[in-house]
Amino acid sequence: MSRLYRLQMSVKGIPMDVVSATMNEFGWEEMDTDTDQDVIEYWGEGSLYGGRSEESMHDEFVDHFKKINKHCRVLTNWTYMDELPYDTYGSLDMDPLEETILEAKDGKI
Repeated sequence: MSRLYRLQMSVKGIPMDVVSATMNEFGWEEMDTDTDQDVIEYWGEGSLYGGRSEESMHDEFVDHFKKINKHCRVLTNWTYMDELPYDTYGSLDMDPLEETILEAKDGKI
């Protein structure tokens, strides 16, 4: 079973094109990438499979980037997309009297 996530990652010490290519290799779909001074900001969506945790995936990203630059820094923020909290307002149900009045106005009765 896979779980869909939106990932925001900040990477220091790795070029933007390398971050994008790496995340693509890991199967993440890039939504946006930007740079703020020497920090790369990456936003993407992807899935974790087989009970894999966010922390273990973070560690795999870090291990990969550390092979490129052992002094790099990586920060990840994970948003679980499958069960986001939400609020619902309104109703699709119509009061029977209101429905009758509207039908009469439209000439259906």
